[in-house]
Amino acid sequence: MREALPVACAVVTAAAPAPRAAPSGARAVVAGDTLALEPRAIVRWPALGFHARDPNAGSLVLEVGEGAGRALLLADVDSTVEASLVPGARPAAFKVAHHGAATSSGRALLTRARPLVAVISCGRHNPFGHPDPGAVERLLASGARVRRTDRDATVWLELGDGGVREIPWGRTPTSPRVMSGPRQAAAVHSAAAPARW
Repeated sequence: MREALPVACAVVTAAAPAPRAAPSGARAVVAGDTLALEPRAIVRWPALGFHARDPNAGSLVLEVGEGAGRALLLADVDSTVEASLVPGARPAAFKVAHHGAATSSGRALLTRARPLVAVISCGRHNPFGHPDPGAVERLLASGARVRRTDRDATVWLELGDGGVREIPWGRTPTSPRVMSGPRQAAAVHSAAAPARW
């Protein structure tokens, strides 16, 4: 990232017990709340009135961006929560829920959303065995290009009017891959076009 992002307002999920480290004045948010307009960030979960003992079930799901350049950040929810999510339109990218656990990436959400790229954030040799092979298979069957931090290291995506493009991390972005359809990629930018967040 080229510049720091200022924190305008701290938020916490209204569904789970308040975190001990929540800053004073943090605002509790629920589905439908708008956190920012530039870039647009809308809370998609937790639903109003939802309460859970399991903090994963009440974790904050965000939809960020607009039009073809939108991402659904699924936090640690499971497929039962995913099934109730209603994304605004087809997201270009998913941050896969719960590190790709067996209970994530349910068919109900994947059938509706059909992301172009799905990023699974998990450590190499993690003790939980994430990601689950069944979750990865469901993502691939939905047409998503699956990227995994345990194998691919840092995954850098840029979202914009043209959708999502992958920037090769640690190298000059001479020919980023643009995801324009399931498993399709094309180089469209030159080295003279700097990546911007």
